[in-house]
Amino acid sequence: MICIGYMASMGSENVSLLKSKRISESESVVDFFLRAAETYGNELTIVTAGPLTNLAEAIKKDAEVMNKVGRIVMMAGALTIPGNLSPFAEANIYNDPLAAEFVFTSGVSFTMVGLDVTLQTMITQKDMEQWTTIQTEAAQAITEMTTYYYTNEYGEGEFGGALHDPLAVEVALNSEILTETLAINLTVETTGPSIGRTIGELARLNQPLKTAVVGLSVDSPQFLERFFTVTSQILANN
Repeated sequence: MICIGYMASMGSENVSLLKSKRISESESVVDFFLRAAETYGNELTIVTAGPLTNLAEAIKKDAEVMNKVGRIVMMAGALTIPGNLSPFAEANIYNDPLAAEFVFTSGVSFTMVGLDVTLQTMITQKDMEQWTTIQTEAAQAITEMTTYYYTNEYGEGEFGGALHDPLAVEVALNSEILTETLAINLTVETTGPSIGRTIGELARLNQPLKTAVVGLSVDSPQFLERFFTVTSQILANN
């Protein structure tokens, strides 16, 4: 499996990071998606952890090529619980509901790793403190960033939060981590007070072909153990 993804950045306050040796790519994200889809086809998995703008534009530009992609896994949406940016909407969907609505109704198949399952993967301050025992610059930086992020996200004191984006990556690598799923045809509300809401599309409700698989339950203990094992190994070597 070849996996590519794009993610939102985490607030880092005043954490000092080494300058990357990489240079900016001249190729657009949309063209990169299409080139990767053409090159790798069914071996390719795309993981999204931000608004679906680029994915929508790639499908608009060449739907036939994008349908060659093996899997699309997105950290997005909230089907059975309230959103985190409004009572209806999860942030990645809310930030570009038109793009999300286009992707959801375009006919491409995808797995939605939404708040329904990511909020079942909560970590605490105590969990994150295990990184402080790793004597590398990377471990120090990630500890400072996560401490800052989760403190500002959830308040002072005993803080913590959900591993939204990492769970989407884990699902791409190990779909069996989801212990309950729902096959459904989804859409997104694009107007009114419930803009950004992910919901079943009534017109396609009884169609036998379902394009979306929505995670409803996750093996949280197994995921958290794997998450901290892998991250600790990476941080120890950087």
